[in-house]
Parts: sequence; structure tokens; C-alpha cells
Amino acid sequence: MKPMKVSDIVAVAHTLSQTLEKLGFVYWIGGFMGSAIHGIPRLTQNVDFVAGLKEGQVDDLVAPLVASSTSI
Repeated sequence: MKPMKVSDIVAVAHTLSQTLEKLGFVYWIGGFMGSAIHGIPRLTQNVDFVAGLKEGQVDDLVAPLVASSTSI
């Protein structure tokens, strides 16, 4: 698997955050993306999500991502 470009990481982060918001889930962004938003540079190129989901809500999140062909 070849490394993702930053533009790909941003696109996936955007899709995931839109999906989380649409479903009403509380979430936090960390990693490279979270640091960049706050003006703190990092050498890594990743995005970490922490979302407040209950076990029964996982399918609610995964289904729209699969339908949009998002690769996570």
C-alpha cells in the first residue's frame, strides 16, 4: 500500500467529519490534521479521530462511508 498524499488525507478527514456531524456524533480531531488546525507543525501526515459512539451506532457510521466509497 503506497502512502497517501496530504490532499487524500484531507479529503478522507472531510468526508468522515461531515458524516459524523450529519449523524450528530461528538468527535475530536488529532494527529497531523488536529495540530495543523491549531498552527502546530508536525512531521507526520495522519489524522486521528475520536468519536463518542455507542457499540450499536458503529453501523450507522460505517454504512454511509462504504456507500461513498471512502477508504479509511
